[in-house]
Amino acid sequence: MPSEERSVQPIERLKWEHARILDEVRSLCLEEGDTHASSPVMDSKISAVFRFLELHQEAEERFLLPLVSRLDDGSFDGIRRQHLDFLRSSDVLLAAGPSDNSGTRASLLTVLREDLEKHFLLEEKRIFDCSAGILSPAQADILRINFASRKGVDL
Repeated sequence: MPSEERSVQPIERLKWEHARILDEVRSLCLEEGDTHASSPVMDSKISAVFRFLELHQEAEERFLLPLVSRLDDGSFDGIRRQHLDFLRSSDVLLAAGPSDNSGTRASLLTVLREDLEKHFLLEEKRIFDCSAGILSPAQADILRINFASRKGVDL
């Protein structure tokens, strides 16, 4: 019997994206410590990570959060504010240029990594882990359809 291809579920995909984004930011932290890393190359890599993060956050806000609104105890506003803060941090990181003796960009990347780790943990515990129990079959189908048509970018 041929094996049936299993579709990726939206919550699984979002969790995978969290891991992928963190891996990339950790890699940027290590690369930034390399004095041979050129600024245009690093700028391009940083921009790619933020494009991916932006699309990820858009999927959470447009597709998932409206379906799990009854989980919101006021924390969704904080999550949305953090999303905006992460997007603003791309401008700060790119403006910082390569790390010098003060290690400015390296420090900013480290703070970004730490903030993303905390943010992703909050989302996974507060939203992702609880959503499966409250989504109706119809809502789960809507989420899968929205994810299937979602604009995507890969790192």
